[in-house]
Amino acid sequence: MSMFSREVSHRYRSAQMNPMNVSAPNRNHLYFIFIIWIIGSPVIAAPGDVLFQEDFEGSVSQNWSRSNNTRAGISTQTYNSFNHSLYLRGGQVTVTSDPFNASVTAADLSVWIRRGSDSFSENPDSGEDLLIQYRSTSSWITLETFSGDGTQGEIYQRNYILPADALHSALQIRFSLTDGNNGDYDYWHIDDVIVRESGPVTLNPPVADWRFDEPFWDGTSNEVIDYSCNDYHGTAANTSPIAGATCTAADFRANSIRDYISLDARAMDGLSDFTVSVWVQTNSNSDSTILSAASGNSSLGANEATLYFQNNNRFWPTITASPFDNDTQLSSTSNFNNGAWHHLVWTRKASTATSCFYMDASLQGCIVHNDPDGNDSSPLTVITNGLIIGQEQDSLTGDFELSQDWEGLLDELLIFPEAINSAQINTLYVNQRSGNNWDGSPRVCGFYPCVQLDHYEISLTSPAVTCETEPVTITVIGIDGNPYSPAAGHTINISTSPAADNWTKITGGGSLIYLGGGKATYVFDGTESQVTLGIQRLTPTPVSTPININIIDSNGATESPAADPGLAFVDTAFRFYADGVASAIATQIAGKSSHLAPGNQTLTLRAIETNTDTGACDARLAGPQSIQMAFECYNPSTCKTANGVSISGTSIEDNSQGSVSAYSTVNLTFDANGIAPFTFNYADAGQVVLHAKKELPTTPDHPAFTLSGNSNIFTTKPAGLCIESNDSNSSCTSPYAGCSAFKKAGESFNLTIKAVAWETGGELDAQFCSGNTVTPNFMLNSIGMEHTLIAPTGGNSGTIGTNNIDFIDSDNGTHLSVQTVSEVGAFTFTATPQFSYFGETIQPSTSDDIGRFYPARLLVTSNTPLFNNACEAVHSTAFTYLGQEPSTGGFGFAVDPEFIITAENLHGVFTQNYGADFWKLDSSLNGRAFNNSTSTMAVLSREIQGTTTLIGDADFDSTPPLIALSNSRFMYSRPANEEAPFNALVDLTLTPSDLTDSDGVCFDVASANCNINDGDTGNGFVISSITGAELRYGQGFSQDSYGTMGNAGEYLEVTIGATHWNGSQWVVNTDDSCTNAALTYNSVIELGYSKADSGVSTLATPTPPLSLIGGKADIRLTLQADSNGGETVVTPAWPSWLLGGSPAVAHFGIYRGDDRFIHWREIR
Repeated sequence: MSMFSREVSHRYRSAQMNPMNVSAPNRNHLYFIFIIWIIGSPVIAAPGDVLFQEDFEGSVSQNWSRSNNTRAGISTQTYNSFNHSLYLRGGQVTVTSDPFNASVTAADLSVWIRRGSDSFSENPDSGEDLLIQYRSTSSWITLETFSGDGTQGEIYQRNYILPADALHSALQIRFSLTDGNNGDYDYWHIDDVIVRESGPVTLNPPVADWRFDEPFWDGTSNEVIDYSCNDYHGTAANTSPIAGATCTAADFRANSIRDYISLDARAMDGLSDFTVSVWVQTNSNSDSTILSAASGNSSLGANEATLYFQNNNRFWPTITASPFDNDTQLSSTSNFNNGAWHHLVWTRKASTATSCFYMDASLQGCIVHNDPDGNDSSPLTVITNGLIIGQEQDSLTGDFELSQDWEGLLDELLIFPEAINSAQINTLYVNQRSGNNWDGSPRVCGFYPCVQLDHYEISLTSPAVTCETEPVTITVIGIDGNPYSPAAGHTINISTSPAADNWTKITGGGSLIYLGGGKATYVFDGTESQVTLGIQRLTPTPVSTPININIIDSNGATESPAADPGLAFVDTAFRFYADGVASAIATQIAGKSSHLAPGNQTLTLRAIETNTDTGACDARLAGPQSIQMAFECYNPSTCKTANGVSISGTSIEDNSQGSVSAYSTVNLTFDANGIAPFTFNYADAGQVVLHAKKELPTTPDHPAFTLSGNSNIFTTKPAGLCIESNDSNSSCTSPYAGCSAFKKAGESFNLTIKAVAWETGGELDAQFCSGNTVTPNFMLNSIGMEHTLIAPTGGNSGTIGTNNIDFIDSDNGTHLSVQTVSEVGAFTFTATPQFSYFGETIQPSTSDDIGRFYPARLLVTSNTPLFNNACEAVHSTAFTYLGQEPSTGGFGFAVDPEFIITAENLHGVFTQNYGADFWKLDSSLNGRAFNNSTSTMAVLSREIQGTTTLIGDADFDSTPPLIALSNSRFMYSRPANEEAPFNALVDLTLTPSDLTDSDGVCFDVASANCNINDGDTGNGFVISSITGAELRYGQGFSQDSYGTMGNAGEYLEVTIGATHWNGSQWVVNTDDSCTNAALTYNSVIELGYSKADSGVSTLATPTPPLSLIGGKADIRLTLQADSNGGETVVTPAWPSWLLGGSPAVAHFGIYRGDDRFIHWREIR
């Protein structure tokens, strides 16, 4: 059924009467057209109106055009609705709709698609891709390409928001098959094509939004944050966040009943309709539970709502049932347990007790819950502490079963208080797949949108001097512990005790008002979380009783006691400057001198004093001076690199936080303004403070005095991260398939991640591993680990075992990670810090190529081969003669043997990359042997081995490669004595050597690890009792012929043929319509009673070779001239498997009266 005019169409007349066409399709495809004349303004259609609809229940040629009528059509083999669907098959073909009017503001296209593999059709192969396209005003645009070699039978229910260039008066939809093998059975199926006018797709906010983006979990209450702002937080048990689909995910990979997250039950309690949306990554094929909601009703076994999968691919939701309702099992046609990230959605419509399951925005199906208890349509009642992810509850927060735990990663878990529709699910999928939030807004890892202001933090450098303004930085902190930007107009009140003399604004977009008496107000501009103000005091304050700065806002939030340093003012001090700004040393790079790019600064130390007459800053020192300098490790609070700081090339003493006593002498030269330049270089990482002092003797103008001062707290960060493996044979360079075998796929290896110092400019990635020293003070949590497949090109990346690492104190800057990779090939590994290092970004870093990873074992299976016969004539029983030579006949395979070679990792998972140049098994199978397993006199005595062909190794898809054996031929010997017919029975044996590759990887049916280099022996493989050929003991025969014929043109016929021993006698082999008998004709023979010079001359037809029909052939011998009689001897040249027959003699002439015999045979 096609609908090209809209149900409410735009039609206008110059008169004030407007026709409206209403199409009312019913299930019997009858169409009623109502013409309604409406007086007034034009009727305008609304979102939801159908612009085009096709369910392919009629002729495809009615409203569509095909580029090839044999490659596209309508069938009943599979469909989404009614009884038919469109198919494309067998080669390049397009199916294009007629143009229709889509001149609307917005529209969407929905379509049902299936990739082959129903009861009739096969799966499209690689390259046989399906394109969904639309026609803009000038060209064809592809909406999506579906790969031909994907999951067999996979169903897609797609909904596309049509772009603006599709919305015109002559829109066309086209389905294109890109290629094909010209076969009849590789099908794409399409059904229910609908284009509707639409409005913007909107999603109402979820009631819960768990992103799992926290840096760590340790069992603290409410540590798993709900980003919906409804405060439905959770608590983790024995699980941690690791690198996920977006930012970080929850790690449930352990095969354990101890890892789960308890969420706030209020998130689902009371919901009638709901939607659960989650991103998953798993390789498990066991039963698994993503979400379990408990009612507290013991009779329900805690099953109020359960998102459960049987074998991790069969959707089995439960609503208020115990045990699980078997009627709710839905077989998914798409597998999500392939190690890739997939989007799963469960929607529940309470009024119809219906649950639907979507995977990657494609509807997999819906089921209706059986409702014997009358609760399946009721609102959920979820008890406190009864909402769990990762385990299935049989009692409240307990009775977990290992066979039902979730093993994999979960990310971006959302609960909506409604059953969202397919268009909304598609929007949600597209938004999150792009790395954005559910609503399409950009994701900032760790950003908490519901943050409320918690407190303020103050940072400054003390002491300050009375002759200049001292910077004071105020940072607003939210309840999540991160900087927070208050709304525009937010005001803080600042006061000091004792009173300061002035406040000024140094940086900030807001406004500062100094109120006098050390008081001021600052109004934030709505974009800033930090502001730097200048404080000034003209008279000194003792260091022991510094100025206290106080902050309070209208909500009562104040400065944190832990970040509220006092500020002393002195008249004379050492002051540290960067680029002329006091207390402004910025982040430095470990191992790099401060004057070198990047981030270079001019650092100076100034000996300063306040002029008591003018209040100006004067120089306190000039010329060459010996200064006592030290550095303080502020965070971490202790130093691991002794004397790690050098000032202008002189190493200085290190000190722990708060205990600065060890100084070193540094020679500096001060100018007339009391300023001495210096360079700084720290070989380690962390936050440090520089200290300087000098004992000044008594002078006429000054008493003896200790001139001292310190810098601001500043950060020194590593230059980068070095990722490498020091295990033997870890290095791998092109050609990668030729690299030494490194580790088995799934086998643990050591991956070292080091935080290192600068060595030279422009270093990246593995360059940090060449001579760079380690920064032992470096500590940082949540460094995500990722991997990239380098070779084989186009292969499968697989998964790694360790997705997240933490640099802790005991690592001393070098973290040793035990890593695994599930696939074969060569890889790089990338470390990406998820969080800043004291506010500074450390760039991701990638290792050199590591490999070659190879399989842990080979698993061998086979098809069921079947012999054919030498004689397979139509309308007869197939057979083969004993002794029939393989080179000229014999029997072979109707179904060739195929050995499916599945290379597996240590966990028994198929390694798809074992192929192309990474295929290390000799595919010739030279040790193969065929052995007779019958008990007959005839034996399997001769064979043509045939050839082997490796198939499917270079596509790296989910189908294992196979070795096919073709062109093999066989012979059973022809014994001296007759043998009754029997069926061939042959074993095909492969030796362990045939199934051991050049890396030593071998076949073991029981163990997940087989390698002869480890002392394993491996198994051979046998295809037993191959049958399909019937063997017969054959013999040729000839029949003489007699006749009175003597005139030219007259003829006699002799019969030759084949017999076989049926176990008790010789019978004509009426099934033989295959043998070509090569014959020798002796056509001039003297008759015994004739004179020596008399004879006959005959012509034999047909000419050799002669074919048997039904086991016989007749030879016509026609006299070429009149004759008085003679003989023609016909001697068949039988093949070796039909030996034993004698020549046939045709007797011409009149020796006595005609006996009127129809046939005469002489017994010899």
